[in-house]
Amino acid sequence: MFVRTTSISTVTVLAALAAILSACDVRRNPGTGVDDPVAQLLVSPDTVTLDPFQNHLFQVFGLTQAGDSVPVSVRWSASAGAITSGGMYTADTSAADALVTATLISSSLSATSSVKKRRVVQIVISPKTTTVSAGGARQFTAYGRRNTGDSVSVTVTFSATGGAISGTGAYTAGQSAGIYRAIAKQNGSSLADTSVVTVTVLPVASVMVTPPTPSVQVGQTVQLAATPEDANGSPLSGRVVTWATSAPTVATVNGSGLVTAVAAGSATITATSEGQSGTAVVTVTPAPAPVASVTVSPATLSLQVGGTQQLTATLRDASGSVLTGRVVTWATSAAGVATVNGSGLVTAVAAGSATITATSEGQNGTAAVTVTTPAPAPVASVTVSPATLSLQVGGTQLLTATLRDASGNVLTGRVVTWASDNALVGTVTGNGLVAALLAGGATITATSEGKSGSAALTVTAPSGGTVLLQDDFEDIGFGARGWYDFASTPTLTDTTHIAGSTHALEVRFPAGATNAPWVLARRLFAPSPTVYVSYWVRYSANWVGSQQLYHPHEFEILSDLDADYTALANSWMEAYIEQNYQNGGIPRLSIQDSRAINTSYGAPPINLIGVTENRSIGGCNGLSETYVVASCFSFPPWYNDKEISAPQVWFKPAPGPGYKGNWNHVEAYFQINSIVGGIGQADGVAQYWFNGTLVIDRHDVMFRTGARPTIKFHQFVIAPYIGDGSPVNQTMWIDNLLVMTAKP
Repeated sequence: MFVRTTSISTVTVLAALAAILSACDVRRNPGTGVDDPVAQLLVSPDTVTLDPFQNHLFQVFGLTQAGDSVPVSVRWSASAGAITSGGMYTADTSAADALVTATLISSSLSATSSVKKRRVVQIVISPKTTTVSAGGARQFTAYGRRNTGDSVSVTVTFSATGGAISGTGAYTAGQSAGIYRAIAKQNGSSLADTSVVTVTVLPVASVMVTPPTPSVQVGQTVQLAATPEDANGSPLSGRVVTWATSAPTVATVNGSGLVTAVAAGSATITATSEGQSGTAVVTVTPAPAPVASVTVSPATLSLQVGGTQQLTATLRDASGSVLTGRVVTWATSAAGVATVNGSGLVTAVAAGSATITATSEGQNGTAAVTVTTPAPAPVASVTVSPATLSLQVGGTQLLTATLRDASGNVLTGRVVTWASDNALVGTVTGNGLVAALLAGGATITATSEGKSGSAALTVTAPSGGTVLLQDDFEDIGFGARGWYDFASTPTLTDTTHIAGSTHALEVRFPAGATNAPWVLARRLFAPSPTVYVSYWVRYSANWVGSQQLYHPHEFEILSDLDADYTALANSWMEAYIEQNYQNGGIPRLSIQDSRAINTSYGAPPINLIGVTENRSIGGCNGLSETYVVASCFSFPPWYNDKEISAPQVWFKPAPGPGYKGNWNHVEAYFQINSIVGGIGQADGVAQYWFNGTLVIDRHDVMFRTGARPTIKFHQFVIAPYIGDGSPVNQTMWIDNLLVMTAKP
């Protein structure tokens, strides 16, 4: 819908020109300038510094021989980059400076302005000098300096003449003392900078051996570590370490510090580096007694198919003492009858016999398993958990049903059906997932083999706001609930609906349909300065709309000043205010709600709102300016794009994934802007979520001015846009609508 506004760009240009004239103290000539030919051109600014692709608007005016300023018509040109006929210059990507020239159309008189390019002229590495001990580390950074003196981040490649340096500038010194260089070179250019690195070697002052007092059994090994340290106790790397043992008959040690226990006793292990030593005392204990027997308990067991039982293995030495900490492996003689896992848990698979064996250090123990298949016990009771649950509207919770036989044994593999005695309040899926739809109470029942159990469901209104409008379309009472003025006859369907629901609103548009192009349904609610909307929408796989210049679906939140809705909008999401000025400026009777607005606001234009956001080039509609639009947001659901100012293509048959054939969750929130000192403030809010992703997040919208301080939202509209003839038989569905004063 069009907004009649003053040309902002014209005002800006004139204001800028006035400022230039004032700053230059040039005398204005109120005459026509016919008798005073232009003697000089002035271009403003005379010099400017720009980044690549940056825009700048140049201004030009003429001076007569008498020194008067006069407007002129010029041709613009640029030695590099691009400039429009109106003087809008766009810098190119080269590093070269440019010259912008304005030439008088009626003569060769011209004037120029210099365009300087911002570019990196120096690479700076930090620190410039540093001292690092052998094997030590230092972090280097680099940045660029422009010809304007500004510092700027750049991408560089680090290198070093000694030691090693990572791509992020992390330097590690080598083991040789000396003076080296760390170099940062800009990628794609020859600019580089160098840091001087002095590497020093510190002498070993002490050696730390860990662990200091290990204990190991005969035949086993333990790894020792030696750390040379300087006088300050700091670790030194890259130093040569030698190892020795005081008692090779007790424990030996190799060149890497690996100790092998030979016989019971103790030995001192010494590590030496650069004449300094450290020690560890190793205690060698006798080897443990070997496993002499394995006993499995219980030795015999009987299971039904599907049953399980845990076995245990007891290990003993030759004197009958129980051994612990030994490795035990389990195996079955007939995996088709009974299986066993690594901890000894037996599972009965099929009728028959099997032997379960536990083995440790070459010794075995067994248990005999008999598997039988008696008839399954019938279900005697069903217990639903939790027995009571409380959910807010829109919430979900998974229930579980536990089945038992007459002896109280849990039964598995039985068929369970779920049902709700009040589907308007809450529904339940075949796996027990409860969905809260309306405030109230319901009983959820699970049934198996004629036995039932239930849970009491209490549904409360969502927190964070007041429910203004809610409909799950579970019955056909549309008119009684305030829906009217359908573009095509809607029905309920139980074949296409969201999870947790049993029906949805289905609207079919036959080929060639010429119904009113925008109104599927609308409903009033209590006026509110804030409104949150949530609903689910789905389109048939062959959905093409009417293949005209409008999107296939729209929802709208209208203010309480809505007088008429007969315009054709190209928007998908709107919050707007309309005032019809036909019939001599007298508002007509509202077609939708039979409400007459008895106040005339005069002939257009009136100063309401100056905000229009849409996906089209020409605004939110294609009609006359008899409609004053407060704010219009155009975002079809398949545009998951936070850029909302650039024009986008019109409706296309295959806009992208997640559109046709799938249910999509749409949410929006609007907040009226404030009025301060009788003036509307641009602090209104417009937010839009698509399948949980925040696509639009605007907090600078003006929905009302001081002339209309009491505007509130009051009406919900669903608009399919099939108006000028549906090319094919197509269908759309709407389910679980919720309108609140705040987002829950």
